Amino acid sequence: MDALLAALDDSPDALLRVRTLLQQDGTLANGLDGSGTSALMHASAAGLSECCAALLGCGADPRLQRASDGATALTLAAASCKPASICALLQHDVTLINEADGGGRTALHHAVTAGSASTAKYLLGRWGADDTVVDAQGDSPLHLCTTPRLLLLLVYGPPTTATGGRPLGRLDTRRNAQGRTPVEAWEAAGRTELVQAARSAGSWLYQPHPQELNDAVSSPSLGLGLGLGLGLGLGLAPTLPLPLPLPLSVPLHRWPSFARRPHACRHAPRPSPPGLDDCCPCT
Repeated sequence: MDALLAALDDSPDALLRVRTLLQQDGTLANGLDGSGTSALMHASAAGLSECCAALLGCGADPRLQRASDGATALTLAAASCKPASICALLQHDVTLINEADGGGRTALHHAVTAGSASTAKYLLGRWGADDTVVDAQGDSPLHLCTTPRLLLLLVYGPPTTATGGRPLGRLDTRRNAQGRTPVEAWEAAGRTELVQAARSAGSWLYQPHPQELNDAVSSPSLGLGLGLGLGLGLGLAPTLPLPLPLPLSVPLHRWPSFARRPHACRHAPRPSPPGLDDCCPCT
């Protein structure tokens, strides 16, 4: 096991050495070191995607949990902000995307906790991570949000598929095990920037998701009934934008389209939600 762990580095011949050791002893794929960490966990946290793929090809179990904290290879990759490792793991088994570790947290929880908007965007936009999952403490990713950029991503990001629809209110008001909503959790943690950003945006956070507006506008029966003065806050800005009113004079066919656009990256052939088409494991 020590030889395999020593081979997991960023040297040019690392992959060759890993494959050679696995061919000599296939049981090493699921071997654990003294801390209960597998080789796949080490490779994932280090961002060694090719080594991850080699280990998975030799039978490494991506669902193994570290005894000390219940971490998995995917949650370690997310916590370490290593999208290349995330890509290798999810290409092997896409059902891992919303699986929780020993603490009940998904990869998205860990990406948000790490403060990495790019990793969170990749999980949401490329793999459709569910942003409504709560951990053992009842915290959703929104409860754990650390920056206004992440807040805007979670509030305005891709509609969740867990409920089979697009929720009207993107600012979740569910309470965690301590009885706190996300805003109350931010206040308790001293994240005043988030609290101020949420309050400055006001009722905009509870307005329909833009994808819903686009679907409604496309429907003759619903489009005419919409309030055309509804504000739309667009883009992932460092701070939350205030609503931008849509003039009543703009005809329906000139409304901006929020339809999903193809992802340009070769790693992400699936469509990506608006604002998330710039995230890939290459960047």
